[in-house]
Amino acid sequence: MLARFRLLAQAWRQRRHARAAPVGLGASDHLVFVSYAHEDETIVRRLVDDLSCRGLPAWFAPREIRLGHSIDAAITRAIDSARFVFVACSKPAMSSPWVASEVAYAIDREARTQAPRVVPIYLVSDDVPLALRERLAADLRE
Repeated sequence: MLARFRLLAQAWRQRRHARAAPVGLGASDHLVFVSYAHEDETIVRRLVDDLSCRGLPAWFAPREIRLGHSIDAAITRAIDSARFVFVACSKPAMSSPWVASEVAYAIDREARTQAPRVVPIYLVSDDVPLALRERLAADLRE
């Protein structure tokens, strides 16, 4: 199912081993930021776990944001440091203001800096935000 991400995992592992300094557990060590609707948390959690098992560390809000911290600031930092922004496409995601905001910010950043790369991911449906319809999507539906 995640065969397309194996090459990414291999490249990420090679990049990590090439670093001179030891790798910590900060937000900058996450290769992937996953944008999703709260209703899709269970399936996205499985995706994040699968990515991690394959060597692709993913930033996942429930695991990364601490009580009392700014949600908006944490998400902005995570997108800024990610190499890829995966957008978990679903009907709830298409109506989520958080997902719309994250996608808009990531696309704007991508246009200015060439990173992060924004990738639509079909998990349960093929609903895609208008801004992402011209992009090649990863289809992970079962």
